[in-house]
Amino acid sequence: MYSISDQDKFGWDAKILPNETLTQIFKDLDYPMNCIYVNHSWAFAALPFLWQSPFTTARDPIKLVETLIKSLPIDVKNSLQQDVSAIKPWLTEHTCYKYAEWIKELQYEQLLGYVIRWFENRHRIKSNSKDSNVCHSLELRSEDGSFSKETRFQVQSIFSTLISFLINSSRSLRILDLSTRYGYPHLSTMLSPMRANCESLITITELTCDTWVPENFYYTLSLKSHNLESLHIYHPQRDSDVNDLALLIKHQIGGIQHIKLSDSGANISMLLESFGTQASTLSTLKLHRTNLTSKGLDALGKLVNLNSLELDMCRFLLCYPYRAPDPLWPKLKRLHLSETEDFVDIPAITVIISKVLSSLDELLLHHHLKHNDIIRQTVINQLPNVRRYDISNWVFTKANKVNT
Repeated sequence: MYSISDQDKFGWDAKILPNETLTQIFKDLDYPMNCIYVNHSWAFAALPFLWQSPFTTARDPIKLVETLIKSLPIDVKNSLQQDVSAIKPWLTEHTCYKYAEWIKELQYEQLLGYVIRWFENRHRIKSNSKDSNVCHSLELRSEDGSFSKETRFQVQSIFSTLISFLINSSRSLRILDLSTRYGYPHLSTMLSPMRANCESLITITELTCDTWVPENFYYTLSLKSHNLESLHIYHPQRDSDVNDLALLIKHQIGGIQHIKLSDSGANISMLLESFGTQASTLSTLKLHRTNLTSKGLDALGKLVNLNSLELDMCRFLLCYPYRAPDPLWPKLKRLHLSETEDFVDIPAITVIISKVLSSLDELLLHHHLKHNDIIRQTVINQLPNVRRYDISNWVFTKANKVNT
């Protein structure tokens, strides 16, 4: 990018370029790590790019967690040290920069995994130390190999402190991924310290959440977050969560483009109706294990900009025969229907297929749908060239060909 000969030839020194110029240069680099060693100006311009998504690009997760602990305010570190003695070496250490302000992508599970690795590393260092003052009586794991109760408590203390600190500190958070595996600390515990006036919520464009959240969490988001483009929600079981999600969706002034809703045990008709507020932008919708009532299905019919629709293991609980609008999803190019569980679903599915098939680029039918005579005849009437039935899945393309 730059050499001494360039300086001699053109009479300028790249080391003294203004921050605006350096920022434009560094944003095109994949990983501008070496740039931080040139001088303070280069470091200040390059560091925000290195810290945009530290949990997916970190080369040393243990070092990353140590840096984040050092970044904590002194009062937070003092409070945390009462529960976790392992952070004592960093009580008086501080960082030169406020790294958390630059984070744009925050992945719950990856951060938790890094904290566990850091904690295991600290325990290993203490166990191997010859200094009796450094050793610690903590039993890291139980006899069955799982974390002991004390270990889980300390890991949760570190993690809950960091997740709250990062959410409240970021100035331009874009992706908030709250996915987590069963058995790890509940989000309701992790996110409860989040401030309702948290400014980082304003900039979120992608939200993923697959477990229980604190009550009013989605309501808090609706007050601040108005720029969501992608929303992936799993397990909204409480009616209050569904109502707050509907409010969150209605408040998106920029327009949501992608929504995925899975495993809802609540009545989601109101939520599906809220999708209509995003009808001009919503192009991709996936529903998994959700119940579609007459009201909800009617609401979906109003999504005129829909390009891709997946209904996976959904149930049609209709009060009256489905009467689709004409046209139904005029821009739809991709329709996937899989594992509907009851024969009563067939009439509604047949209506949907007959309305949209001629304009689709791809139709995928799974399992017993491909064997149903009514659906098969509906497809063949509009695609007379189709003659193959003995395949595991039907995938029809615009060229009237069947692909496995």
